[in-house]
Amino acid sequence: MNIFICDDDNLICEQIKTLCESYYTEHKLKRPDIYIFHSGEDILASDIKPDIVYLDIQMSGIDGIAVGNSLVKSYPAAIIIIITSFPEYLDEAMRFHVFRYISKPVESKRVMRNLEDAISEFNSIGGRIIVKCKGTTYILSAKDIIMVEVNPHCRNLTIHTVSDTYTTTQTLASIKSMLPSGSFYQSHRCYIVNMNYIMSYNNSRIYMENHLYADIALRKYNDFLIPIQHFLQHCASLLIRGGFMNLILYYLFVYLIEAIILWLYCNRIFTSRKNTFLSLLITIGMFSLLIPVAILTNAALNAFCSFIVYLCCIVLNYDSKPVWALFHALALTILMALSEGLIAAAIPDITIYAFRDGNIHSSAFTFVILSKSVYLCISQLVTRIFSKDTVNNASIRKSTLMLYLIPVMSSIIPFLLAIYVSTVNCLALTLLLYSYVWFCCSQSIS
Repeated sequence: MNIFICDDDNLICEQIKTLCESYYTEHKLKRPDIYIFHSGEDILASDIKPDIVYLDIQMSGIDGIAVGNSLVKSYPAAIIIIITSFPEYLDEAMRFHVFRYISKPVESKRVMRNLEDAISEFNSIGGRIIVKCKGTTYILSAKDIIMVEVNPHCRNLTIHTVSDTYTTTQTLASIKSMLPSGSFYQSHRCYIVNMNYIMSYNNSRIYMENHLYADIALRKYNDFLIPIQHFLQHCASLLIRGGFMNLILYYLFVYLIEAIILWLYCNRIFTSRKNTFLSLLITIGMFSLLIPVAILTNAALNAFCSFIVYLCCIVLNYDSKPVWALFHALALTILMALSEGLIAAAIPDITIYAFRDGNIHSSAFTFVILSKSVYLCISQLVTRIFSKDTVNNASIRKSTLMLYLIPVMSSIIPFLLAIYVSTVNCLALTLLLYSYVWFCCSQSIS
């Protein structure tokens, strides 16, 4: 932090500097860099970024009003505290959003109180909060806070971070006022949670990382669903921040798997109008049209568009009656949703992990791999009922056996890779395993 003191009276400058240093010493904080200027020309000539500025109004040369306007234009986040014995200048000073006003002669208590407020404001802007614990003051990064809870018996407040806990007598309201809005939510009169660390939740409790949990007030549950869904949808839209092309590649991976599954399903039930390679290309091309829809992160719209794509692929590539085409398109849409629901129910944490983080996260790929593997298994089991080929020879039985074993492998191995190895290796192995499934099925189809 950089503190500027600008006054043409050197005694005032030294007094404020001494008081600032005393505050940081008293609260056991790291001292900031304090710079003293005696004219408006000197402070404007500095190339150091100011965080807190003590500024006299009436100075020789450039006055404090002009200096304040220039500083706000160059450093909009600067916190300016006016020092003057002429209150008539305050109206003009308010135009550049003065934080506090100190009259001359300077009162020590007022300077200390205003400095504390200014530091709180600075930390709030920078995503940090001030916590006082047993005579020691800590500055915590808001992004590291998992949750805040109040002990109803002793009224102490505990702040849980990723690495430590801090107990303070500050009120929950005061802590909440310092936390940045958007990722924090007060689920109960005794709890504030950081939605970045939510693992799962039900109608009475939110489960957080580090084996923590917070209660949800009964009347607040429905209200909680709105911000958490908006938060997850926002994070999903920013799932891969590496750029727009990376986002396209991610969804291309998802729909490539779905296209292969549909192609395998249809070739075991219907008679193809086109050769194998052409029908696969058409299917992949149709599924690529779903990418813009997926980016919108609207589940209902995505399901409806998937149904339309399934229907179009069946009608274009295979000999099928319209009724049967509609039936199988609807069945596959339901099976796809069912497979994702099964994984979400079996591993509830993975859906939060998959769509919570703002960068490439291995659990997002793991969620896709697991759900699509279940989808592949179920869809292939369904084909046993509607299969156009009733021949029961050894080669088909062998291919069918491999077809059911490979998805199991493609669920377990990439899941382990996602934990211990990179996402790239996980993705590569998954594509390899699905290629082998494709080969096995091609042999049985032919």
